Amino acid sequence: MRTELDDEALNELMANMTANGLIEPIVVRPVGDRYEIIAGARRTRAARRLNWGLNEAKIIECTDDQAFALRFAENRHRQDVDPVDEAAYVGEIMLRTKKDPQAIADLLDVKLYWVDSRIAVFGMDDELKTFLAQRRISLGAALELFLIKNVRTRSYYVNWAAQFGVSVVNAKRWREAA
Repeated sequence: MRTELDDEALNELMANMTANGLIEPIVVRPVGDRYEIIAGARRTRAARRLNWGLNEAKIIECTDDQAFALRFAENRHRQDVDPVDEAAYVGEIMLRTKKDPQAIADLLDVKLYWVDSRIAVFGMDDELKTFLAQRRISLGAALELFLIKNVRTRSYYVNWAAQFGVSVVNAKRWREAA
């Protein structure tokens, strides 16, 4: 679910794995003649960097929906997952499964407004997504700024907010004034 993995965190994981081995096996499911990682992508990446051979893996049988839900549960509360990563994941689920927002909310066991906000993020322009991913603009402020119709005006406010900060209340005022 994460688009970027922090090299420092990955190096820490590699050091831990070198000292302690693979404490928790990865979770995979068979897909054709291969296996798809459900949980443990970071551990797999670290093991590859360490030039380890095969990893211990727990093999499970699950549907695509169950795989999406398990992957989400594995990554939901990680600090390095931002709303843009979550939006890309929700977008992937929408595109692959053709589910509506309520069905996705049910699948991931989240509120409908959470899914709706990630769908909005999925549709944002790259400039706004970048600042949101960098945590230079809050999700609430980004959602308000995204509603500014005029692209040049929106870009002005987005850049101002990224440089100086903005509350959701002020972003809403900017939107209403635009």
